[in-house]
Amino acid sequence: MFFKKFITQFKSENRCKNEVIQLVSAILYPQRILIETHDDIGSGVGLVTDKITFVELSASDSDLGKLIKEHLNKTQKIDFFKISPDYNRDVKPRLDNYKKATGLKTIKAQMKDSLEVSIRRINDTFRIIPSINGGSSGTERGYSTIKDEIIECDFSINDEDLGKLIRIAWTKCK
Repeated sequence: MFFKKFITQFKSENRCKNEVIQLVSAILYPQRILIETHDDIGSGVGLVTDKITFVELSASDSDLGKLIKEHLNKTQKIDFFKISPDYNRDVKPRLDNYKKATGLKTIKAQMKDSLEVSIRRINDTFRIIPSINGGSSGTERGYSTIKDEIIECDFSINDEDLGKLIRIAWTKCK
């Protein structure tokens, strides 16, 4: 029901058609880092994909920044108006593929001890967005943006500096 209401509401909003929007999440777990690509359905809203990479915690800042940029380039633009309000047709298969690719079969496993940073490229700017981990149940579940901790930088930033900013953003997560 929520998804159908969201689709209906979103379809009525105007969006800039010439914007370049690419979306990635960098999730820090106690034993590894998960980089995941999201497909753009407009205005920075993304749908999860199974385009993921696990990275060792010891990865260099340069390698981390390079990987983020590679994943941003994997973002596909999806025509939002062709997405069905039927959750089981368009969204559930994506989530099932994601679970299979990550090996994290439940929301509880995905959320446990994780710190999530969203990275969005909007035209020539990166927005690095720390989040609050609200867990897997209750009214605060999922990741919520910490709006006063957003880091912005130019798209031309080098890989090492981008990796450093991602690590700084993780320190701001809750």
